[in-house]
Amino acid sequence: MFDLARDRIMDKIVTSASDPKYAESACLEQKNGFTVLPCSVPSVLEVENVEQLHELICNTEQVKNIRELTVTHTDLQNLPDVFTLNFENLTHLNLEGNKLSQLPLHMKNLIKLQHLNLSHNCLNVLSDEIGYLSMLQTLKLENNNLVELPGSVCSLKNLQQLSVVNNNLKNLPNAIGELVKLEKLDISGNMLEDLPGSVLQLTNLCHFIAASNMLSYLSESFTHLNKLRTLNLSKNSMKEVPYCLFIGLPNISVLDLSHNYINNFNEAPNCANKLRSLNLDHNFLLTIPRWLFQDTCKCMLQLNISHNTCMNGISNEVFMSVSNLKRLDLSNCRLTTTNVVFLRGLKSLEYLNMGNTEDFCNVGNTFWDLPMNDLKNSCNLQNLTLCGVALAAVPDDIAQLSRLQHLDLSSNYLTWLPDAFSDLVHLQSCRLSNNCLALLPVQLGKLEALKELILDGNKVCSWNKII
Repeated sequence: MFDLARDRIMDKIVTSASDPKYAESACLEQKNGFTVLPCSVPSVLEVENVEQLHELICNTEQVKNIRELTVTHTDLQNLPDVFTLNFENLTHLNLEGNKLSQLPLHMKNLIKLQHLNLSHNCLNVLSDEIGYLSMLQTLKLENNNLVELPGSVCSLKNLQQLSVVNNNLKNLPNAIGELVKLEKLDISGNMLEDLPGSVLQLTNLCHFIAASNMLSYLSESFTHLNKLRTLNLSKNSMKEVPYCLFIGLPNISVLDLSHNYINNFNEAPNCANKLRSLNLDHNFLLTIPRWLFQDTCKCMLQLNISHNTCMNGISNEVFMSVSNLKRLDLSNCRLTTTNVVFLRGLKSLEYLNMGNTEDFCNVGNTFWDLPMNDLKNSCNLQNLTLCGVALAAVPDDIAQLSRLQHLDLSSNYLTWLPDAFSDLVHLQSCRLSNNCLALLPVQLGKLEALKELILDGNKVCSWNKII
């Protein structure tokens, strides 16, 4: 019975590969664990359990029509050696989320393979035969137990994307620079303390992600990577901003240096005029970099400087010109009402967080009054967070923030709200928990867009009249 069903499925797969009317969409119903999915390529096959895969492998002639094969999240522990013989026409192979501890022999038979996903398996060693896959463009090895990569990986001259996230790597192959077509390299979540000098040869690299390692510096050789647009060095051991950022790397638009030990970033990097996103949170910055609010940084849209608890406030001299910034996170930075004048130039701001988390209330921001003089130009502000900042009053001119949709004033010392609060007609959520509110504005019912109002931890007894 199973053989008959399998043969019917294989007949349909062959048909979809050869009949033009199936070229755009090869749609087959699920039968016996097999599902052929719609795709523009001739044949795509998804196998849902190990038993059906082994049956399929034995069907030598018909499986040669398969171009894309997916076997994910099963108990598959190994692939028979005959696998590489029968699937010689594969271009895409997805084996993510299985229990594979090694690759099958004769990987060199998969000479047409372009995309290989071996993430979330149990690989301790990667076979040298991986180097025979000369057409490979994408190689994903995330969440395995690899302690090293074989040197043969550097023979993959057509490789464009390599991801080895969350392994146990202490070194990368010295010849990794031979991957001259590499555009994205993600080595996050390993134990790397240094990078090979040959990295300077990766002149086509656009995205380099090395978060959660043990890197304390970045070689000046990185200055040769002029196409680099994304640089993520978060959660490392950096005590200084890498020098290569000041003498090279002019095209970086996304820079993440968060969760390091940096205390100074006063000099503008070479990419300042291209930066769109900068994360500096969880460092030891003493002052906010002035160049962030100067004309050289007009493209910046997202800035996170939160959790820099050594910051001695922000000098009013920081403010220089109008900024296009849309998202700004300054939570837990020891700010006060008197040193946020720079906010006056943020006319495009949509999201602002200057609150404190519970763990940082004693060393975080302090705003006895809402700094409306500095916020009044932020007419596009939609999300404002000022939780746990010792706020004692909300001024009438909060109504100037007419586009506000989300407001968090929880864990403060508020005893009342002005009637003008009811003019925030676009407000959708409002958090006022853990204050000292006994009464609410009578006209609060005007806020027809309001979907969430959190008042726990206050003294409000009844608000039936408001409703």
